[in-house]
Amino acid sequence: MMTYPLDTATDVTAEEITMRPEEGRMYVFPGWLEHGVEENRSNQDRVSISFNVAAFPKA
Repeated sequence: MMTYPLDTATDVTAEEITMRPEEGRMYVFPGWLEHGVEENRSNQDRVSISFNVAAFPKA
């Protein structure tokens, strides 16, 4: 097996990626991907919404 030598991690090769939440932004990823959120240490409320989507070919 041959692998490409990497000096630094990228978004594709990193073991963990942290994304800063932005108002109005929606992050979509497969449900099997391990994920979580850090503790909300502010005095402001944080709202998180999760849902599942199934896509089927049009008959």
